Amino acid sequence: MLNRAAQSQESIVTDTATTQTPFAATLRRIEELERLVEETLAPEAGWKWWREPSDRIGGIQGPSHVLTLGWPPEEDGDEWAPCLAVYVTQGGEEGVAPADRRAVAFDREGVRYVFEGCIHGRADREDSGGWVEARLFRLPPETLARADVAYVGIEEKLGAAGSTDG
Repeated sequence: MLNRAAQSQESIVTDTATTQTPFAATLRRIEELERLVEETLAPEAGWKWWREPSDRIGGIQGPSHVLTLGWPPEEDGDEWAPCLAVYVTQGGEEGVAPADRRAVAFDREGVRYVFEGCIHGRADREDSGGWVEARLFRLPPETLARADVAYVGIEEKLGAAGSTDG
């Protein structure tokens, strides 16, 4: 194995401007592709990423949880459709408004889809003056099928009450 690695390092790609190993050339290409993906997944104007888009769809990541739910059909007797959903929780002190946040998905072509807000709940604590809330956002399967979702993130409106943008 060491000989193969040494041989690989010896096979240097040469052009007039640079000399680099195949690994270095591959690493540079990966970095270029990551930059292109990052540009495609930029937040919408007036928003910032509260949770940057991730291709790890599912599971708990801090105060958010991405899951697939069975969603009731529009017509009785129809099948329940798998629906991508995102729970977002936040809390604060009395007098501090919750931040305006929304879930966003991207398909494999980089097209953006904003989830629908569908359920909201809030609890206030009288003893401490604090509050906590949870919001459920869903992406209807007729808008974008769960299998076609490539990235999911959560945006926060800039300058809105409760925003964490400083």
